[in-house]
Amino acid sequence: MEDNFQISQKIGKKEAAIFLAHVAMLKDPYFIAQILKDIRENAVNAEAAVLRQVNEFGKAFERMDDPYFRERGADLRDIGRRMIQKLVSSQQFPCDFREPVIIVASELNPSETVRLDREKVLAFATESGGKESHAAILARSLGIPAVVGLEGLLSKVSKGDTLIVDGDMGLVLINPPEEVIQNYHDLQKKREICRKELKKIIPLPSETMDGHEIRLWANIGSLADLEYALHFGAYGIGLFRTELPFLVWRRFLSEDEQFSLYQKVVSMAGDRDVTIRTLDFGGNKFFEDGRSQKDQRNMKGLASLRLKLKNFGKFLD
Repeated sequence: MEDNFQISQKIGKKEAAIFLAHVAMLKDPYFIAQILKDIRENAVNAEAAVLRQVNEFGKAFERMDDPYFRERGADLRDIGRRMIQKLVSSQQFPCDFREPVIIVASELNPSETVRLDREKVLAFATESGGKESHAAILARSLGIPAVVGLEGLLSKVSKGDTLIVDGDMGLVLINPPEEVIQNYHDLQKKREICRKELKKIIPLPSETMDGHEIRLWANIGSLADLEYALHFGAYGIGLFRTELPFLVWRRFLSEDEQFSLYQKVVSMAGDRDVTIRTLDFGGNKFFEDGRSQKDQRNMKGLASLRLKLKNFGKFLD
């Protein structure tokens, strides 16, 4: 691990102090004692024990009246995430699932959501987030059923449980009776029939019965999304979310890399219009990079063009 001087040289003394606070939290004897107690008494692995205590301590911070201390809950979740990454350093997210699964998590950040294997991840449900969160937006883009914002979900679900994730109704059913499972199987079959029927109208022009043309545009975040958009006959690309490739590769892309990617998008789109969004990076869209850590604290005020103007020199390093 780099010492505080090295971090100060990279991102400044004020920002380096954030990590000193993180170290202080990690050395808190009560925090560590509770993790060890959970491992001994409940026979859970270290990763699960860390996650439980991070959630408990995080909730305690969030209940505080002082906004400064409430925000420390986010710091604690960041610490917990990095602790778990160290504990399972031999694995890369997403896990190499041997069979289709449903993911239940405290939260999924954008970089994790966009890397989900569509063939193996049937659905996911999280304790935090809302319908306009980036995890939810990406789930819709990926075609993965998802329900977010179910507080206390982790305490109710165990490995091996049978789950139904109803993204339409916002429900997660745990170990439902057989007749309910059968009802959802029947619903799934009806949807497959509906999809097959809808495929027949893809080549048809998008216009009203009186001949008025309606132009349907698509939002994308990857070349795979572009393929879907073209398959379904999108008139053009209304928005290319350029931050998603950064999150997938977990680093800042070079100018040449960005140019190559945008060139491929425009080339694949053919004569269709493509709108490429200015990099909307910051807030809750970040990865393990010193230049983006401090913006985690500022969810709305510093992103996109303002973020680049403030950090233009750093981005050129």
